[in-house]
Amino acid sequence: MAERAAHLVDQVLPADVPVRQWVLSVPHRLRYRLAYDHRLCRTVLHVFVRALRSAYRRQARRQGLAGGETGMVTSVQRFGGAVNVHLHFHTLVLDGVFVREPDGTLRFHPAAPPTDDDVRRVVARVRRRLERLGLAGATIGADPDAPWVERHVPLHAHDGGFDLHAAVHIEAGDRERLERLCQYLCRPPLGQGRLNRLRDGRIGVALQRPWADGTTHLVFTPIELLQRLVPLVPPITFWTIRRQ
Repeated sequence: MAERAAHLVDQVLPADVPVRQWVLSVPHRLRYRLAYDHRLCRTVLHVFVRALRSAYRRQARRQGLAGGETGMVTSVQRFGGAVNVHLHFHTLVLDGVFVREPDGTLRFHPAAPPTDDDVRRVVARVRRRLERLGLAGATIGADPDAPWVERHVPLHAHDGGFDLHAAVHIEAGDRERLERLCQYLCRPPLGQGRLNRLRDGRIGVALQRPWADGTTHLVFTPIELLQRLVPLVPPITFWTIRRQ
């Protein structure tokens, strides 16, 4: 975890530009399909990345910046805080665009902070594009029988089961905070510090944050906990295997 985070900070993300995290969650029915269908997972990610790129390029054009390009890196997380299957996307975006100057050099232009409406437009665009690709009907939608807890926080939008949050922003040069965020993106599904063996042999798992009903821990037998962990391991098709 720490090694991958350090690699992102030292070798991938530029040191002198701000970064914004965009987190996309999908409807319950779709997230379970994504966990086992690598091709579909890539399709949804491609649509999400294109929507973000378009949003940044569109804002740049409004500022008179033609041909601007941003960059981004995504961590595909398969788990939720309750040791459950919850595939979602954490995307770190360089918060602005690079534009090539007349002398051939690249200059970074920071983006204006997004508004709540900007976030709503991005998540609506993702949903519309997926519907045009035929991922509709029983695959995506409002999931009427699935529970959903509404959150009233800044830079957050919910559209028919799709959820997008963009409030986490790292200032240019704040490498320490950026590395902490990268460690969060690269973390495993369950840390040892959240586990506690009970007297009866069962395992208590501390929740990352209390639920709305006040629940703070979940309790499993060892076999039940293993059954929860197995689906969180990516299938072999999620990895690129190259023969040397």
